[in-house]
Amino acid sequence: MQETEGPAQDTAPRARRRPYVLVARISLSALMLVVLLHRMPHFRVEDLLPDWNRDTAMFLALAAFFTLAGIVLSTLRWRAVLSALGQDSKLSDLLSYNLAGLFVSNVLPTTIGGDVLRVSRLSKENGESTTSFASVVLERLTGWLVLPVITLIGFLVNPGLRRLGSATEVAIALAGGTLVALVGVLVGVASRRFGARVAGSDGWRRFAAAVHLGVERLRRHPAAAFNVLAVGFAYQLVLVFAALMAAKAVGMSVAVGPTALLAFFPAV
Repeated sequence: MQETEGPAQDTAPRARRRPYVLVARISLSALMLVVLLHRMPHFRVEDLLPDWNRDTAMFLALAAFFTLAGIVLSTLRWRAVLSALGQDSKLSDLLSYNLAGLFVSNVLPTTIGGDVLRVSRLSKENGESTTSFASVVLERLTGWLVLPVITLIGFLVNPGLRRLGSATEVAIALAGGTLVALVGVLVGVASRRFGARVAGSDGWRRFAAAVHLGVERLRRHPAAAFNVLAVGFAYQLVLVFAALMAAKAVGMSVAVGPTALLAFFPAV
């Protein structure tokens, strides 16, 4: 009888705390939005808003649609990585974690805060902190391949973009440097020596061991790796289309074409 009462007694205080936790989260979110608005520079609203017409509304709606589609594809990429690592998670749960992570990364002064939040929430769900960490790291590493390739495709399709001086040089340098860094990371993480050093370790090394095992699993299952990369390409291309629709909405369609976005958007 005592064994059955223990879990019930443990979950009751949690249930009572949930409304307070929700209020605290909403209050913190509101506070961060106030700080964000306070730190924004002074501007005139009419300088930001394009001339409103039917085309503007259509392009803004398409930009929002492609942005949301990109978030879903990003979540599918994360799920594909988890599947390759032997973990199965609900798409709806991962989408919730992804949206929360995007909010944190966009509002707080950090680029990895959203990833930390995703790892934290997924770990609470599946109890696998190392696998959750490895899934986010490997998902990010796919971008190190997809983004430079998209940039190079843009320059190949439109030769005129290769003669834009420093803009071209910076974009190509970033693409080439990222590919070199990716090769270095993969060679180092996948090496047997690295695996032997981190195998069975505690602390941060167990997370490194999880990344090593994830790379090994993807290497042994090329179909799973191809699936992850395919979704990754679809995700980034959808974001390019979202940026293109936004450019059209504010009247930049003449100066900013699809090939220019292919070349320079991934670098940004």
